Amino acid sequence: MLGEPGTIDAVRLVRYTGGLTGTVNNVITYGDYGSEYLDIRVTYNPTGNLWSLYLQSSTTAFGNPLTAPLVASAANSTYTGSNLRYTGALWNHSTGGGESAIFDNIYIPSACTPGLTFNSSSTYKSVLENAVSTTFTLDFSSATHSAGTAYISVGSASTAAHPADYNSTLFVGSLIEVPFAANAPTATFTTTIVNDALLEPAEYALFKLDSVSTGSGIAVGSVFEATLVISDVATVPALFSPGDLVIVGVNANNFACNGGLDYDEISFFCFKDITPNTKLILTDNGYERCSATKWANSEGTVEITRTGPSIPAGQVITLTITSSSGSGNIVAVAPDGAWTCASLNFPSGLNTTMQYNSNGDRGLHHAGWHLDQRDERNTQCHI
Repeated sequence: MLGEPGTIDAVRLVRYTGGLTGTVNNVITYGDYGSEYLDIRVTYNPTGNLWSLYLQSSTTAFGNPLTAPLVASAANSTYTGSNLRYTGALWNHSTGGGESAIFDNIYIPSACTPGLTFNSSSTYKSVLENAVSTTFTLDFSSATHSAGTAYISVGSASTAAHPADYNSTLFVGSLIEVPFAANAPTATFTTTIVNDALLEPAEYALFKLDSVSTGSGIAVGSVFEATLVISDVATVPALFSPGDLVIVGVNANNFACNGGLDYDEISFFCFKDITPNTKLILTDNGYERCSATKWANSEGTVEITRTGPSIPAGQVITLTITSSSGSGNIVAVAPDGAWTCASLNFPSGLNTTMQYNSNGDRGLHHAGWHLDQRDERNTQCHI
């Protein structure tokens, strides 16, 4: 930070309490500057939580911050265990029309502090209640680091209770304490699933990597949250109402984009949990294309069935729509592939597929409806 109330405009390394509009707390204060070009470099050493300010100035041009001399150091541990993921420049100027600022050459070395993050395969785990256990993996961004402990909390919004619904031998009070060895590539913790034989909706445990032991030299990385979904084995399929499903993305004819296979993609989410055995019907057939209150059947209609654990409300689901008919017409790709696909085309065996036309098409998702269907040849059926 440059400037402060009064006549002295020092360069300050500060920390905020309550955000940018909150209280400013000085860590380092140095010099008095006005219209100079400033080259500033800040370093942090986890040993002793030592912050160092390197600074040089010029009246003509910017220089290289790497050549700036050390001007001051101070110890401060506030926020060093928190995941601060964003950076930027703020010019809080007065109303004077002649004021301006230039921020140039902002650089954060990628290897400044080793980080610990949830592996991409562990950010979302969905299991049935009769599963024995599931393991979460955390990755280190550097091969060189000290031994230590990662501290993982359970979010207050979790609906799965510990130890009634799941457990871990690494629980110490309300935290999961995950030890790791020096230079280990990963750290892991395992949750055991409790089958209570009760019929209940899907339950969630929300894990957050809060901090890493101070002496390890490890910071919390950018991917610091994970979700465990526990679905009842005997849960009933979800029942939807109009408006429960929202389509958030459609790609038609991806072949034209990447030169690969001819397929479409569609992403959506639901405002309700999608429980095991939930069925959705997808079609690109037109409504009242030939006759009032009738559906055409010259294109594809398929029914997909959820075969895996529950997908929580709000989780984005992505499907690939291939050029194949039958069971391979719809293939789920996210958050997992645990869906089956069956053709509802009429007559049975009609070799049509659901596939979007990149020049314009319609697509409908629905559940539990019986549709009156008619094609251009006046063939009528019910599905």
